[in-house]
Amino acid sequence: MTQVKVNISSNHITFSFLNHADSSRVCTAISTLACTLANAVEHNPEAVCVYQKMEPGYTKIEYIAQGDSAAEDARVILIGLLALEADYPEDVRVEQNIL
Repeated sequence: MTQVKVNISSNHITFSFLNHADSSRVCTAISTLACTLANAVEHNPEAVCVYQKMEPGYTKIEYIAQGDSAAEDARVILIGLLALEADYPEDVRVEQNIL
């Protein structure tokens, strides 16, 4: 099971992904969302990367959103993760801490 922790505190945003889903379809979807977020942070001038590490079984992306588009990136990725959790609850668990 993949465990995802999402922390959003004002403009400080962190996504952490731990372990692999048993389903290769779900694992691929989660990896796609994580890579999409990493790419968005890298190329969005309103996002300031604080920390990024991507390796098999562990990914952490932490950034400061200095504008609406950088904050929207996080919301879009979170919506995708929650949809996966709803469809595959045995493969992904999303924990949200949004202040």
